Amino acid sequence: MERDGFVFYKSFAEAIKGLDDEMRLECLTAIIDYGIYGIEKELSGIPDIVFKLVKPQLDANNKRFSDGKKGGRPKKTDGLENKNQWFSEEKPKEKDKEKEKDKEKDKEKVKDTINYQSIADMYNTICKSLPKATKLSDSRKRAIKARLKSYTEDDLKKAFELAEESDFLSGRSGSWNASFDWLMNDTNLAKVLDGNYKNNRNDKKIEMDSNLRQFIDSNQVIDFGIG
Repeated sequence: MERDGFVFYKSFAEAIKGLDDEMRLECLTAIIDYGIYGIEKELSGIPDIVFKLVKPQLDANNKRFSDGKKGGRPKKTDGLENKNQWFSEEKPKEKDKEKEKDKEKDKEKVKDTINYQSIADMYNTICKSLPKATKLSDSRKRAIKARLKSYTEDDLKKAFELAEESDFLSGRSGSWNASFDWLMNDTNLAKVLDGNYKNNRNDKKIEMDSNLRQFIDSNQVIDFGIG
């Protein structure tokens, strides 16, 4: 294949530098003819040896030239670029991730239709013997939300009523009493609804018997009008 030019490397010049003029001219002519016209001349002796050393480089250059005219081989970086492009399409950018997180938060806000204040007001209205729930902190809201995943508002109302009726939880039978946070604990709420803190009838009977014993021991005489 004929070319307009070719690359003559410094190593070529170094190879023929020590030759006499005749052999140097023979080598140059052979290199030029092969590099431009693709004609390989018959040589012998030192010029033949020099040409055989130079020829592989000329062949490599000619191949690159030929491949370039045909469009050439695809660049190695193309595969990497395509791979990187695939990854970029697969994974959203950081900003996109942030937008997705914001959308999820907005969805949660829309879903969260619980009237937390109404729960606190219901507790304060029913549980008059228990400490008031004056503030709705984030932790209290989380507790209310968690309980409403397993219970209804009517269940909470029932628990508040049972707590107020209980002498133990209301503090009427001792110095301790329950609180809003205590009732909103999952384990405690279940126990209250199960009736574990209901007043015991036997306790009331014992209390009445004790009052009667105190009355008798006070040496008060009852005149029934007999005799």
